[in-house]
Amino acid sequence: MATAAGAIGELRNSDGTGHGRSAPSTINGRHAEFARAAASAWCTWMLGLAEEKLADTSRFNTALVEIGGERVFRRGALKAYLDEIQLDTAPREVQRKLGLAVARRWTVNSTFMPRLDVIDPLAEGAEDFPLAFQEGLIEGLLLDKDGRVRTDVEDVRKAIEIAMRMRARVRQTTLAQLADHVDEAAPAPSFDHDAQTSIAALFRELAAENRARDPGHALSRIAARLETLAADSDPG
Repeated sequence: MATAAGAIGELRNSDGTGHGRSAPSTINGRHAEFARAAASAWCTWMLGLAEEKLADTSRFNTALVEIGGERVFRRGALKAYLDEIQLDTAPREVQRKLGLAVARRWTVNSTFMPRLDVIDPLAEGAEDFPLAFQEGLIEGLLLDKDGRVRTDVEDVRKAIEIAMRMRARVRQTTLAQLADHVDEAAPAPSFDHDAQTSIAALFRELAAENRARDPGHALSRIAARLETLAADSDPG
């Protein structure tokens, strides 16, 4: 149909009246009806596609607001909601934002359903979600909505468990991007010196445990950044 749309334009140039044509056209009524039908089919398809895409955008925007807001999710409801909005059909960047929203519903709002429905089952291999969603989830477990480091020991372990279940190349890219984000991040006000020191030590431990699966040494980079932040915030 895309080819047909271009061909109709060529037909107009060669046989239409739009260019002050003086010679009689060889186009007859059958050609005109065929061109009209082809143009109508193309326009109907594109308008329908646009309507579908706009509906998708609206659905996913609503999901971001509801997950990040005050909607109540009982046990099992959050996973069911992600299935209902067809998470796997969302654009990659939307999947990532939804992962961030789910993680921050736990880390910022301290509601347990994201842990019970999504984070724990994914870390344990009992559930699976699109990779972009997982990337957002990992970032949301370590960084707050302003991109500042805010985390605790259990969230770090969950984030790394999720990452280590990814395919090697995806895992390497995800951890490298996370290290880049942490390199640029300041600590959240609630992330004090002692917390930074203990989390940095945990990253050192995880880096040693996963040396073979982290060839880019992203976990060591994160540990080094947290050690720097801890040194800068040392009350002594």
